[in-house]
Amino acid sequence: MSTTTIPAFSFHQQEFTVLEDLVNAMGTNWMEGRQLLFSGKLREHVRKTDSSFANSCASAEKEAQEKANESNRIFLRWLCKYPGIRGLYWQGHNYGGVKRISSTLAARDETLQKLLLHMMKGQFLSTFLRNIGAPEGLIDNTRFLEKACNKSDTKFSRRNVLPILECLLNGNKSFSFSGHQFETPKDLALYLQTFADTSKSALSRCIQPLFQDDYNFDPRFEAWILMHGYQHELTLWKSRFQEGVGSSEDIEEFFFDEDQEQIIEARQQLEADFVKTLDGFEDKFIELLKKYQDRIDDPGAFNALMSDYFPTQKLQSYLLMALYRMDIVKAIRDAVELTELMTARFEKRLIKDFGVKEAFAKWAVSEWCYCYGELILNKQNAVHYEIS
Repeated sequence: MSTTTIPAFSFHQQEFTVLEDLVNAMGTNWMEGRQLLFSGKLREHVRKTDSSFANSCASAEKEAQEKANESNRIFLRWLCKYPGIRGLYWQGHNYGGVKRISSTLAARDETLQKLLLHMMKGQFLSTFLRNIGAPEGLIDNTRFLEKACNKSDTKFSRRNVLPILECLLNGNKSFSFSGHQFETPKDLALYLQTFADTSKSALSRCIQPLFQDDYNFDPRFEAWILMHGYQHELTLWKSRFQEGVGSSEDIEEFFFDEDQEQIIEARQQLEADFVKTLDGFEDKFIELLKKYQDRIDDPGAFNALMSDYFPTQKLQSYLLMALYRMDIVKAIRDAVELTELMTARFEKRLIKDFGVKEAFAKWAVSEWCYCYGELILNKQNAVHYEIS
């Protein structure tokens, strides 16, 4: 980064010849720095060296004269808009760059929360992030959030601003939903197609956790889709909901173009992928059950194991975990013999409540019966189904 050389200037018992160093020292020594800015001495000292910087000083001085009770906020905005700023300074505290701001915000620092809200309302948080060298995507999404925060004709919940910002600053591009980790919105969309295929009501129930209310997404979900470049789609989606013409069942249109052929292709691809990715699944599932029999009764640990064992076979893993939550493990243990009559209710629940295709439901139930009931518990098993 280039620096601006200035005639030697004494501040806080130190001599400065680099303007960037001086401005950051002013931020660190808040009261003295604020006094220096509004005194006009700094403006006069750099007037011939950097006229643009001198003009910014003059504007801040004038505003402070007109709004004396807002001197701290004026000083803050002046610091944040300076291209050579290195951290977020506020009344003697340096919140640092993106990583430190993110961790402090996650710790629910109330002063920082109020500070960031003020910066977003003033629409200069994005400018600050650009000046400290934050990633372009974060800057763009913060600008998007600033605009949403300042719209008056919107039902956007301003309580969501900080949770969304926290996720954006964290930069985690994976999303945890329904016991699975999704890397991209397309992955989530394909997963949701399993519900849309046979039951709109099942789809509606499935995606309910993605919404905070009738007009707002869950903040974590909104931040995630923003990080993946879905600003335009998010805007259209929200406008439809807030105008009362949208429906949560329109999930396909959010992730896919409105071209129905693309949706059909996505569904067909999902079914093809299900069969294609079955290779090796059963062997790994058997290995998991044998190796970690002591974890089967611990839902959290078992779910984590399934995620670790099947990072790329999300749909298969999801179906088995759905059955797990229906207490299929207990049903298998209690049964004298595993029959289709005994397991039919699990198939029906997968199909009815989760919108799963019948072939997928039969496969999932038979996997539990064979891998756990027959191989681990040595039960007589008459439930066998091979998907093709």
